[in-house]
Amino acid sequence: MDSLLADDRFILFSTLLSDGKIERNKRLTWWYASPRNGHISLFSRKSLVLAAIKYHFNMGSFSNGLHVLFRSEIPSWAEHLFKK
Repeated sequence: MDSLLADDRFILFSTLLSDGKIERNKRLTWWYASPRNGHISLFSRKSLVLAAIKYHFNMGSFSNGLHVLFRSEIPSWAEHLFKK
């Protein structure tokens, strides 16, 4: 994705965040992590931010399930989509 993304573009993606859903030494009962739903990876907000930083992106979220990766700034053509 890094090599395909121009500076004036962004990546919009959807995944629920695992924050507060996974507890150590407890059975995982979160519906989103069910094998029938096909999820092989689960992400916390921190893990997504760290991955974004590693690949020189910034990350933002519209909600717990809708996120965006972008370069240094939101492209001017898309500013109306983001709250200031």
